[in-house]
Amino acid sequence: MVDFEFVNNFIKANFDNVKSRRNRINCRCRFCGDSKISLSKSRFNLTYYNSEKIIYHCFNCEASGSFTKLYALVKNISLDQAKIELGINSFDHVKDRLNGEVKEEKETATVFHNYILEDCISEDDKDPGGITGIYKKALLDFKKSRHIPENVKLYAAYKGKYAKRIIIPVFDENNNIVYFQGRALSPKADLKYLNPTAEKSIIIPNFHSLVSPVIITEGLLDSLMLGDHGTCCLGAYISEEFIEKIKDKKLIIALDNDEAGYRSLRDFIDLNKYSNSVKYFLMPEKFKKIKDLNELKMTHFDINILEFVLENSYSKLQTEVKLKFDTWRK
Repeated sequence: MVDFEFVNNFIKANFDNVKSRRNRINCRCRFCGDSKISLSKSRFNLTYYNSEKIIYHCFNCEASGSFTKLYALVKNISLDQAKIELGINSFDHVKDRLNGEVKEEKETATVFHNYILEDCISEDDKDPGGITGIYKKALLDFKKSRHIPENVKLYAAYKGKYAKRIIIPVFDENNNIVYFQGRALSPKADLKYLNPTAEKSIIIPNFHSLVSPVIITEGLLDSLMLGDHGTCCLGAYISEEFIEKIKDKKLIIALDNDEAGYRSLRDFIDLNKYSNSVKYFLMPEKFKKIKDLNELKMTHFDINILEFVLENSYSKLQTEVKLKFDTWRK
């Protein structure tokens, strides 16, 4: 049985800006990094209903689930191992699942989000008028300023829940949208991203087209700089299950060049069982103010991003040494 004190101590040990009151805990999300603009914002919430119902949700990246799932993600272990460590009766859980009373958490990854296109304008739509014309121009300006390849499909939502956002979709091999990010057009928006709820750890963007070497980035825009060599983990956390699905290819981890990115990189190196079989991209000191690959392309558009990543990727041992002695990364 898991009591509130245990949950509260676990969150305090693994999250920042933790505040708890009665049965609720509020803190900054370690998966998406929460607001990069305001360090005081804490949009990760956990509610302790009882020992068998503990639910978390991030209102920035939309990560959500049970405490067992959260415990497994933070410690980078399987759900079954998490149940053992938390003292949960795994036999009862299996029995309930066989009886149809418990659904697999992975089901959300099979949900299609094609509906979002009904609220959007695309760059291929001809002669839109009024408000849609304004959004089409905003979409074209966004692609141009971000150096997004011409063959990449982006949309602009002009109505509905995701209005005033650039929609960055993830397609499957049948051109269905299995996930998308809604990026705010205004830099003053409270939420930079508004995304549908999904089990992101099992969504692999560009999965059906990937060729070696595969570079795994945090953000979708960064992965788009790499064509069929790019995919992303939709955040800073990379699960073993994610790696398992593409381990037949040469892999390079390329997380953001910031505090949250390096913290996640260290977690991966220390905890992920595949840490020895991948390489790690580290931004050179010359570009230490550059946050990610998309920003690098925006500011140094003549750089070949794929070649740049390959030239600055290292083995696990080399990466550990550089993380230890490159003081500017701390």
